[in-house]
Amino acid sequence: MTTNQQDGTTPDPESEREERPAEETAPRERDVAERGGDHLGHGGAGEGAGPDVPGEQRGPLLEQNEASVDDKVSGIVEQTRADVGGGSLDEVVVVLRERFSDAKIELSASEIERLARQVLGTN
Repeated sequence: MTTNQQDGTTPDPESEREERPAEETAPRERDVAERGGDHLGHGGAGEGAGPDVPGEQRGPLLEQNEASVDDKVSGIVEQTRADVGGGSLDEVVVVLRERFSDAKIELSASEIERLARQVLGTN
């Protein structure tokens, strides 16, 4: 920061910026300047833009793609079949119980056993 020698004031940092022609700036700098934002996507055309902005995410991904409980149960059963389908009934029950707990899905012991038999193909 420099001090103005005539009156002892400190100039505004924005006023010290040198305007360079677009061809003298790096491509990334031009892109950021044209969008009016920074490299993290803050500011610029994306903020508050309408739904017609290509590639713009509208809301949290999980909220957009929320699976139903039935879909989650089906997915866990299929994944468990792929992971431990050749195991014992007890082993599959333990894996299913853990996975349903992780997914915050509450099922009765009898329902978990029924699904374990389904995983093993013995229902």
